[in-house]
Amino acid sequence: MTNFRGSNIHTFGLAVIAAIFLGISGPVCVYAQVSGAVLSGSISDETGASISNSTVSIKNTVTAVTRVVTTDSAGFYSAPNLLPGTYEVTFSATGFATMVASNLLLAVGETRILNQILRVGSVSGRVEVAATAATVQLGSSTLSAEVGSTTVRELCSAPR
Repeated sequence: MTNFRGSNIHTFGLAVIAAIFLGISGPVCVYAQVSGAVLSGSISDETGASISNSTVSIKNTVTAVTRVVTTDSAGFYSAPNLLPGTYEVTFSATGFATMVASNLLLAVGETRILNQILRVGSVSGRVEVAATAATVQLGSSTLSAEVGSTTVRELCSAPR
């Protein structure tokens, strides 16, 4: 007959040794992954009244991938998880001239607010704004910076 008691003690001993080994092997660096930027804002007319159900097309100029969002009843739009890169944003609404903001640079984890005022005009009218706005974070009051992979490796391997 086989003695199962000895094998249970042996298995328990191995589990304790494995737990001790994992406990003293040191802390593991784990980092949160922020994969994209957020672009949001509001659309209004020249009098300051919000424009609901207007269309915002956000096109990545490198990949040509376009995301289209619609404003809510308060004229607010939000497009989360945009890949870092340069974008061209087109604002359009029925009865208003189309506005285009180009060369909009978004970084990883950035929250950019881009408000737009649309002028009353024909649907075929198009106004293009080619100047780039300063990168000012209106969506957050936190200070941050991008860190390279070398810095991350050095932080993980630093003695504690």
